[in-house]
Amino acid sequence: MLSYCRIAAKMSSSQDVRFAVVGTGLIGPRHADAILSSTGAQLVCIVDPQPSAAIVAAKLQCTLFPSVQAMLDDPLAKPDAALVCTPNHTHVAVSKKLLQAGIHVLCEKPISIDVESGRELVLLPPACSVDSRLTKSRSNAPAQTIAIFSSVTTDVSTAMSSR
Repeated sequence: MLSYCRIAAKMSSSQDVRFAVVGTGLIGPRHADAILSSTGAQLVCIVDPQPSAAIVAAKLQCTLFPSVQAMLDDPLAKPDAALVCTPNHTHVAVSKKLLQAGIHVLCEKPISIDVESGRELVLLPPACSVDSRLTKSRSNAPAQTIAIFSSVTTDVSTAMSSR
């Protein structure tokens, strides 16, 4: 089961939470499908430099960006939150870029490949006034719903579903 998070956000509960999925390997498209099936969530875009990502974007009917920077450069594409589903060695760099841009982050495990960069990433969110979380497990299908950023307190909730 995947653990999703409810993150502090100053937004009306009537607004959809705008998500980006970064990485279209094995788990990224599964997260995207969960977003698409969730009330109150909107898949704004996916981010992946691989040519095969175009097929995923077409299937999901969403915008594709070749890099996080390209997404950030488009003012209409900026999400409220991003799910980082890239190769493990890129998790810290990708998550830091998103957090520094004011985007909440949910990162697949492991958050880093070493303790030093992991510590750096864990300490970064409060300085950016955003939140980040690590998924609990990738062993099963993503949850059918995503906990929505709807309160002013941070609350980690677990959304579960069967395959």
